Amino acid sequence: MHINLTKPRQIPDVLFYSPTKDCYRMLDIKRNAYIGEMTVEKRRELYIDSLNIKSSERRKGYGTKFLNFAKNLSKRMGLGGDMRLMAGPTTDGGGVPPHVFYRKYGFTSDDKEILNRVDNAIKTGEKLDIESAPIIYMYYKA
Repeated sequence: MHINLTKPRQIPDVLFYSPTKDCYRMLDIKRNAYIGEMTVEKRRELYIDSLNIKSSERRKGYGTKFLNFAKNLSKRMGLGGDMRLMAGPTTDGGGVPPHVFYRKYGFTSDDKEILNRVDNAIKTGEKLDIESAPIIYMYYKA
């Protein structure tokens, strides 16, 4: 009889699962809490159709975990880790555009005017309003 004395695998803090082909959900294992979901589509890069974090779970690092997951998914799909999405105001009425979050992660855009506003907001700590950050395509090249 062989007994395996190696260190047991650590259970992750979050679990990703896919209820449908292009939808991924995130759960916090320790709290048994739903965090959010992301829908994607395979194109020339991984297109993130939506990324929604439950409002009570925002600013806890879950968005970054989702983007890391998406980047790895893009690599597994043969897309090299490249991603694209459309950044715009949130739909929950919070009114805080996600452009700064995506930019800090490493996304860029061909809309240099908006990108300059976002970069300035990051540099100065200014909060962007919806008018300063309209809907734009942003992309990530791994």
